[in-house]
Amino acid sequence: MDYNRQNKGFVCFMYGFGRSRAVYAVLMILMALLAGFLTLSSSAQADVSNLQIALGIILCGLLLIIVNPKIFIIKLIGYLIALAGVMIALHNANLLGAD
Repeated sequence: MDYNRQNKGFVCFMYGFGRSRAVYAVLMILMALLAGFLTLSSSAQADVSNLQIALGIILCGLLLIIVNPKIFIIKLIGYLIALAGVMIALHNANLLGAD
């Protein structure tokens, strides 16, 4: 088996996939569209604005990854920021359902 070939198997494909800026740009566009949808459809509720803040944090993490997705420490910090945004969004979404 030749393990030096590019994209040999699923793991190599995912590794190459994660080193592309286009992937993170598409994720940023999706998050921005979701934040825009929440802005247009909300009636300025405090809980929805907290979700928008969480989406903004996720966008900041993805923006940091886009700087250079091939450097591990930058990608790790971006992932951790995005994870914090997801945790905040889940907490605030849970508060929305509590009413």
